[in-house]
Amino acid sequence: MVGGGRRRSAIVARKSSMPSPVSALIATAPSWSATSCLAESGARSALFTTMMSGISMIPALLSLMMFFFIREKKTPRAARPRERFWKNIGRLDSRLKLYLLVSFLFTLGNSSNTFLLLRAISAGFNDENVILLSFLYNLTASLLAIPFSRLSDCLGSQNLLFFGYLAFALVNLGFAFVSGTAGRIALLVLYGRYTAMTTGVDRALISESPPPELKGTMLGLHATLVGVALLPASLLFGLLWTSFGP
Repeated sequence: MVGGGRRRSAIVARKSSMPSPVSALIATAPSWSATSCLAESGARSALFTTMMSGISMIPALLSLMMFFFIREKKTPRAARPRERFWKNIGRLDSRLKLYLLVSFLFTLGNSSNTFLLLRAISAGFNDENVILLSFLYNLTASLLAIPFSRLSDCLGSQNLLFFGYLAFALVNLGFAFVSGTAGRIALLVLYGRYTAMTTGVDRALISESPPPELKGTMLGLHATLVGVALLPASLLFGLLWTSFGP
Protein backbone atom coordinates (compact mmCIF):
# COMPACT_ATOMS: atom_id res chain seq x y z
CA MET A 1 0.00 0.00 0.00
CA VAL A 2 1.08 3.52 -0.67
CA GLY A 3 1.02 6.35 1.82
CA GLY A 4 -2.01 8.26 3.00
CA GLY A 5 -1.05 11.37 1.02
CA ARG A 6 -1.33 9.56 -2.28
CA ARG A 7 -4.57 7.90 -1.22
CA ARG A 8 -6.17 11.22 -0.33
CA SER A 9 -4.91 12.97 -3.46
CA ALA A 10 -6.24 10.27 -5.76
CA ILE A 11 -9.71 10.14 -4.20
CA VAL A 12 -10.06 13.91 -3.84
CA ALA A 13 -8.95 14.46 -7.43
CA ARG A 14 -11.39 11.80 -8.58
CA LYS A 15 -14.35 13.22 -6.70
CA SER A 16 -13.63 16.73 -7.96
CA SER A 17 -13.43 15.68 -11.59
CA MET A 18 -16.14 13.07 -12.09
CA PRO A 19 -19.94 13.53 -12.07
CA SER A 20 -22.11 11.36 -9.85
CA PRO A 21 -24.45 8.78 -11.40
CA VAL A 22 -27.43 10.93 -10.34
CA SER A 23 -26.06 14.03 -12.04
CA ALA A 24 -25.33 12.01 -15.16
CA LEU A 25 -28.95 10.85 -15.22
CA ILE A 26 -30.35 14.33 -14.60
CA ALA A 27 -28.16 15.90 -17.23
CA THR A 28 -28.89 13.30 -19.89
CA ALA A 29 -32.60 12.64 -19.38
CA PRO A 30 -33.80 16.08 -20.57
CA SER A 31 -31.89 15.76 -23.83
CA TRP A 32 -33.28 12.28 -24.40
CA SER A 33 -36.84 13.45 -23.73
CA ALA A 34 -36.36 16.47 -25.92
CA THR A 35 -35.12 14.35 -28.81
CA SER A 36 -38.13 12.03 -28.55
CA CYS A 37 -40.59 14.89 -28.40
CA LEU A 38 -38.99 16.80 -31.23
CA ALA A 39 -39.19 13.74 -33.41
CA GLU A 40 -42.94 13.52 -32.74
CA SER A 41 -43.84 17.10 -33.49
CA GLY A 42 -41.67 19.56 -35.38
CA ALA A 43 -44.17 22.37 -34.75
CA ARG A 44 -43.45 22.27 -31.03
CA SER A 45 -39.68 22.06 -31.42
CA ALA A 46 -38.97 25.57 -30.12
CA LEU A 47 -41.14 25.01 -27.04
CA PHE A 48 -39.56 21.69 -26.16
CA THR A 49 -36.06 23.00 -26.80
CA THR A 50 -36.63 25.91 -24.42
CA MET A 51 -38.30 23.75 -21.78
CA MET A 52 -35.72 21.00 -21.79
CA SER A 53 -32.84 23.46 -21.83
CA GLY A 54 -34.32 25.06 -18.72
CA ILE A 55 -34.67 21.67 -17.00
CA SER A 56 -31.08 20.75 -17.77
CA MET A 57 -29.94 23.97 -16.06
CA ILE A 58 -31.32 22.79 -12.71
CA PRO A 59 -28.40 20.48 -11.78
CA ALA A 60 -25.94 23.17 -12.83
CA LEU A 61 -27.59 25.74 -10.55
CA LEU A 62 -27.77 23.26 -7.68
CA SER A 63 -24.05 22.61 -8.08
CA LEU A 64 -23.32 26.33 -7.83
CA MET A 65 -25.45 26.65 -4.70
CA MET A 66 -23.31 24.00 -2.97
CA PHE A 67 -20.40 26.45 -2.91
CA PHE A 68 -22.24 28.44 -0.22
CA PHE A 69 -21.93 25.46 2.13
CA ILE A 70 -18.19 24.95 1.62
CA ARG A 71 -16.02 26.20 4.47
CA GLU A 72 -12.31 26.29 3.81
CA LYS A 73 -9.94 26.10 6.73
CA LYS A 74 -7.90 29.26 7.02
CA THR A 75 -4.36 28.54 8.07
CA PRO A 76 -1.73 31.27 8.45
CA ARG A 77 0.81 31.30 5.66
CA ALA A 78 4.05 33.14 5.46
CA ALA A 79 4.06 35.68 2.65
CA ARG A 80 6.65 35.03 -0.02
CA PRO A 81 7.46 36.89 -3.22
CA ARG A 82 5.89 35.67 -6.43
CA GLU A 83 8.12 33.94 -8.92
CA ARG A 84 7.55 33.01 -12.52
CA PHE A 85 6.78 29.30 -12.62
CA TRP A 86 9.33 28.58 -15.35
CA LYS A 87 12.11 29.68 -13.01
CA ASN A 88 11.41 26.59 -10.91
CA ILE A 89 11.22 24.10 -13.79
CA GLY A 90 14.72 22.91 -12.98
CA ARG A 91 13.53 21.76 -9.56
CA LEU A 92 11.05 19.32 -11.07
CA ASP A 93 11.66 15.62 -11.36
CA SER A 94 12.67 14.60 -14.88
CA ARG A 95 9.92 11.95 -14.93
CA LEU A 96 7.30 14.62 -14.24
CA LYS A 97 8.62 16.71 -17.11
CA LEU A 98 8.44 13.64 -19.35
CA TYR A 99 4.87 12.91 -18.27
CA LEU A 100 3.77 16.48 -19.02
CA LEU A 101 5.30 16.14 -22.49
CA VAL A 102 3.64 12.75 -23.03
CA SER A 103 0.28 14.17 -21.91
CA PHE A 104 0.61 16.99 -24.41
CA LEU A 105 1.52 14.65 -27.29
CA PHE A 106 -1.20 12.16 -26.34
CA THR A 107 -3.84 14.91 -26.37
CA LEU A 108 -2.65 16.05 -29.81
CA GLY A 109 -3.57 12.57 -31.04
CA ASN A 110 -6.85 12.59 -29.15
CA SER A 111 -10.13 14.29 -30.06
CA SER A 112 -13.51 15.19 -28.64
CA ASN A 113 -15.73 12.35 -27.42
CA THR A 114 -18.34 13.63 -29.85
CA PHE A 115 -16.61 11.86 -32.71
CA LEU A 116 -17.22 8.48 -31.07
CA LEU A 117 -20.92 9.32 -30.99
CA LEU A 118 -20.78 10.44 -34.62
CA ARG A 119 -19.23 7.10 -35.44
CA ALA A 120 -22.13 5.38 -33.68
CA ILE A 121 -24.62 7.45 -35.72
CA SER A 122 -22.86 6.50 -38.94
CA ALA A 123 -23.14 2.85 -37.87
CA GLY A 124 -26.93 3.07 -37.64
CA PHE A 125 -27.75 4.29 -34.12
CA ASN A 126 -30.60 6.82 -34.04
CA ASP A 127 -30.53 10.07 -32.05
CA GLU A 128 -32.29 8.64 -28.99
CA ASN A 129 -29.93 5.67 -28.79
CA VAL A 130 -26.87 7.88 -29.19
CA ILE A 131 -27.98 9.94 -26.19
CA LEU A 132 -28.40 6.68 -24.26
CA LEU A 133 -24.88 5.70 -25.30
CA SER A 134 -23.59 9.01 -23.98
CA PHE A 135 -25.43 8.44 -20.71
CA LEU A 136 -24.04 4.89 -20.47
CA TYR A 137 -20.51 6.22 -20.94
CA ASN A 138 -20.91 8.89 -18.25
CA LEU A 139 -22.61 6.47 -15.86
CA THR A 140 -19.81 3.90 -16.28
CA ALA A 141 -17.14 6.51 -15.67
CA SER A 142 -18.98 7.80 -12.60
CA LEU A 143 -19.58 4.42 -10.99
CA LEU A 144 -16.01 3.23 -11.50
CA ALA A 145 -14.29 6.50 -10.54
CA ILE A 146 -13.76 5.87 -6.83
CA PRO A 147 -13.09 2.09 -7.16
CA PHE A 148 -10.30 2.78 -9.65
CA SER A 149 -8.93 5.53 -7.40
CA ARG A 150 -8.68 2.99 -4.60
CA LEU A 151 -7.09 0.52 -6.98
CA SER A 152 -4.44 3.11 -7.83
CA ASP A 153 -3.48 3.12 -4.15
CA CYS A 154 -2.63 -0.58 -4.47
CA LEU A 155 -1.18 -0.76 -7.97
CA GLY A 156 0.27 2.74 -8.18
CA SER A 157 -0.88 5.58 -10.39
CA GLN A 158 1.57 4.79 -13.17
CA ASN A 159 0.40 1.19 -13.55
CA LEU A 160 -3.26 2.17 -13.59
CA LEU A 161 -2.62 4.89 -16.17
CA PHE A 162 -0.88 2.32 -18.38
CA PHE A 163 -3.94 0.08 -18.40
CA GLY A 164 -6.16 3.12 -18.91
CA TYR A 165 -4.31 4.23 -22.01
CA LEU A 166 -4.30 0.65 -23.24
CA ALA A 167 -8.10 0.65 -22.93
CA PHE A 168 -8.20 3.91 -24.91
CA ALA A 169 -6.19 2.32 -27.73
CA LEU A 170 -8.47 -0.73 -27.80
CA VAL A 171 -11.59 1.45 -27.95
CA ASN A 172 -10.37 3.44 -30.94
CA LEU A 173 -9.15 0.30 -32.67
CA GLY A 174 -12.50 -1.35 -31.98
CA PHE A 175 -14.51 1.54 -33.41
CA ALA A 176 -12.55 1.17 -36.62
CA PHE A 177 -13.34 -2.52 -37.09
CA VAL A 178 -16.29 -3.55 -34.88
CA SER A 179 -19.61 -3.25 -36.69
CA GLY A 180 -22.16 -4.95 -34.42
CA THR A 181 -24.48 -3.05 -32.08
CA ALA A 182 -23.48 -5.03 -28.99
CA GLY A 183 -19.82 -4.57 -29.81
CA ARG A 184 -20.12 -0.78 -30.06
CA ILE A 185 -22.03 -0.62 -26.78
CA ALA A 186 -19.27 -2.66 -25.13
CA LEU A 187 -16.69 -0.26 -26.56
CA LEU A 188 -18.50 2.74 -25.02
CA VAL A 189 -18.51 0.95 -21.66
CA LEU A 190 -14.78 0.28 -22.04
CA TYR A 191 -14.30 3.95 -22.89
CA GLY A 192 -16.02 4.84 -19.64
CA ARG A 193 -13.55 2.57 -17.87
CA TYR A 194 -10.69 4.41 -19.57
CA THR A 195 -12.02 7.73 -18.30
CA ALA A 196 -12.40 6.37 -14.78
CA MET A 197 -8.88 4.93 -14.84
CA THR A 198 -7.18 8.14 -15.99
CA THR A 199 -9.16 11.24 -15.01
CA GLY A 200 -8.11 12.17 -11.51
CA VAL A 201 -5.40 9.51 -11.27
CA ASP A 202 -3.19 11.55 -13.59
CA ARG A 203 -3.74 14.60 -11.40
CA ALA A 204 -2.84 12.57 -8.33
CA LEU A 205 0.35 11.43 -10.05
CA ILE A 206 1.27 15.02 -10.87
CA SER A 207 0.57 16.24 -7.34
CA GLU A 208 2.88 13.60 -5.85
CA SER A 209 6.09 14.66 -7.60
CA PRO A 210 6.70 18.43 -7.35
CA PRO A 211 7.67 20.38 -4.22
CA PRO A 212 4.66 21.36 -2.08
CA GLU A 213 4.78 25.00 -3.19
CA LEU A 214 4.59 23.95 -6.87
CA LYS A 215 1.77 21.39 -6.75
CA GLY A 216 -0.96 23.83 -7.74
CA THR A 217 1.23 25.32 -10.45
CA MET A 218 1.94 21.92 -11.97
CA LEU A 219 -1.73 20.94 -11.92
CA GLY A 220 -2.55 24.19 -13.69
CA LEU A 221 0.26 23.65 -16.20
CA HIS A 222 -1.01 20.14 -16.95
CA ALA A 223 -4.55 21.43 -17.53
CA THR A 224 -3.19 24.19 -19.77
CA LEU A 225 -1.15 21.78 -21.89
CA VAL A 226 -4.12 19.44 -22.32
CA GLY A 227 -6.47 22.30 -23.21
CA VAL A 228 -4.04 23.84 -25.70
CA ALA A 229 -3.49 20.49 -27.42
CA LEU A 230 -7.14 19.39 -27.50
CA LEU A 231 -8.36 22.30 -29.64
CA PRO A 232 -6.10 21.69 -32.68
CA ALA A 233 -6.52 17.93 -32.21
CA SER A 234 -10.31 18.18 -32.47
CA LEU A 235 -10.10 20.65 -35.38
CA LEU A 236 -7.78 18.31 -37.28
CA PHE A 237 -9.93 15.28 -36.51
CA GLY A 238 -13.02 17.19 -37.64
CA LEU A 239 -11.31 18.07 -40.90
CA LEU A 240 -10.32 14.45 -41.46
CA TRP A 241 -13.85 13.32 -40.61
CA THR A 242 -15.37 15.77 -43.09
CA SER A 243 -12.92 14.81 -45.83
CA PHE A 244 -12.63 11.04 -45.39
CA GLY A 245 -15.28 10.00 -42.85
CA PRO A 246 -18.41 7.94 -43.57
